[in-house]
Amino acid sequence: MRHGGLPLYAGVALLALLLALAACGPVFMPQDPTEMHTTRYFAAPDGKLALKTPPFPPSAEFPWGTDYLGRDIMSRFLSGCRYTLLLALGAVLVRFILAVPLGLLATQPALSLLGRLVSGAAALGGAVPTLFVSLIVISVLASFARDIVWSVLVFIGVLGVVGAPRLAEDIRRAGRGIMVQPFIEAAQATGCSAARIAVRHVLPGLVPRLLVAFPLEAANVLGLIGQLGLFGIFIGRSFEMECWVDLAGSGAVFTWFDIRIEPATGEWSSSLAWARRFMRQAPWMFLPAMGGFLAAILGFSFLGEGLRRRLHGGGAA
Repeated sequence: MRHGGLPLYAGVALLALLLALAACGPVFMPQDPTEMHTTRYFAAPDGKLALKTPPFPPSAEFPWGTDYLGRDIMSRFLSGCRYTLLLALGAVLVRFILAVPLGLLATQPALSLLGRLVSGAAALGGAVPTLFVSLIVISVLASFARDIVWSVLVFIGVLGVVGAPRLAEDIRRAGRGIMVQPFIEAAQATGCSAARIAVRHVLPGLVPRLLVAFPLEAANVLGLIGQLGLFGIFIGRSFEMECWVDLAGSGAVFTWFDIRIEPATGEWSSSLAWARRFMRQAPWMFLPAMGGFLAAILGFSFLGEGLRRRLHGGGAA
């Protein structure tokens, strides 16, 4: 009997955990994810009180520490889980909305020009790194951002469009294998239009492949979101300003980055962007968001592989 084996079970378990965090995580947040804890006093070796500034290391007050603005990392991680997953799933939906109609129509001999265009776009997308294209386009479009809604739409749109040609080409190739079946010749002989053949006869045969492709595309988008975060590209980012303030010779120096549109969600790529300057000095800022991305990518990848084994009989683990 066909089954997904260990990858399917592992993927379902990881994604169930992430969905539970997305649904219930905000209930367990120890702090307000937007609250900034600017200074703390601690006992120095000589017994005197000393002033300490963020980022604060993990402690009883901040279980996972804080970022350099003093915001609780655990709270931001739990708050950002749902927004990160929704962002990725939104981009995947855009990919499918664009790729499925194009790929289906490109299978039809009467639309051979469309097929060549899809193949050419996929080849071009394979030659130019997706990260490079996404980084440039999002950076340019984000300069026109006036609110968070525009920034979200830019992210979802760009991440969806850059992956659509490759997905459409995969659908076209799989559909071409179905087009040689006798029932397709019968439909053509009865005068069915190319669109009707694509929707009524080719699409049903592609459903298992599309079910496998959806979680794999989600894993691809999540990896891309994480990489953009490491380059400082995330939802709501508009510009960055650095200033240094010395408090009357006290030796306490603050670093501040002024962000015109500051996301209050704690979306994981923003956490990576904040942490990239402090990977060595404050690794606790970097690890939770990176671990979240890793768990989500593995969960969707395992689910896709498990579905492939179940639906296509690709072997068992």
